[in-house]
Amino acid sequence: MPRSRFNKEPVEDRVISIVGPGMTVVGDCKSSGSIRVEGSVDGTLQSDKSVVIGKDARVDGEVTSKEGVIAGSVSGVVRVDGRLEVHATGAIDGEVHAGRLQLEEGGKMNGIVKVGRMELLPAPRTEREGQKRLAGAKADRIGELPSPVGMQQAQAPSRG
Repeated sequence: MPRSRFNKEPVEDRVISIVGPGMTVVGDCKSSGSIRVEGSVDGTLQSDKSVVIGKDARVDGEVTSKEGVIAGSVSGVVRVDGRLEVHATGAIDGEVHAGRLQLEEGGKMNGIVKVGRMELLPAPRTEREGQKRLAGAKADRIGELPSPVGMQQAQAPSRG
């Protein structure tokens, strides 16, 4: 892999793919480096490094990267392993999954937002174990809701 004589980082690791202003990409973009969008993309952006959506840029599709900066508009799913910054001019309409999130005042987010590492349970060893786990999760959610029967009993005054 070629290296710059001033920078110890391999040249391939510093490559930035750019969708320039006035340019529209229809389809999927995948890069081992960073991707910067100043135009529009209708499709998937996948980067092993970072994705930057400029102020006047528009993305309609899925964005997946290690780091992300949104100053333009994204409609779809955004998945960022590390830090996601949404600037004051940024807008996301859809689903966001990020390790960390910074939302500037004025930035807009509409949809489902999940921040932080999700603890995953190991796969169930048997179908029965999977069914028990599912039933337990449903019971936990139901247990959080007030019982309609309990509410009626609590409302009925006892006269005696």
